[in-house]
Amino acid sequence: MYRFAIIAFALFSSAAEAAPVYLTCHLNLTNPVPGDHGGEPMNVTLNESEGTVTYEFPGIGRTFTGPAAFTAEKVKFGAFTIDRRDLSFARSDALSEGAPPDRGTCAIVQVKRAF
Repeated sequence: MYRFAIIAFALFSSAAEAAPVYLTCHLNLTNPVPGDHGGEPMNVTLNESEGTVTYEFPGIGRTFTGPAAFTAEKVKFGAFTIDRRDLSFARSDALSEGAPPDRGTCAIVQVKRAF
């Protein structure tokens, strides 16, 4: 029983203390429309321990933070999905029934800090 408690504590404490993951993502738009900034690079910070994501569109100076669903294979937030295995990226369009999702890729960013 004691061993089980130690193993469980180690597993849960390491997941809870996981550092955020920083990505830069880019979509290849299937049907671009005026004013859609989805084709521009997007900075994404995944914080699994908090269950949140922050995503920024640097080209227009907008940043959003909200809940994210983390599974073993994917992270889903709003209309966006990131595949954790190959870093593929997709955005579904709920307003256009039957329209294929916009697809793209993400890359891990190594953040350098002075302090």
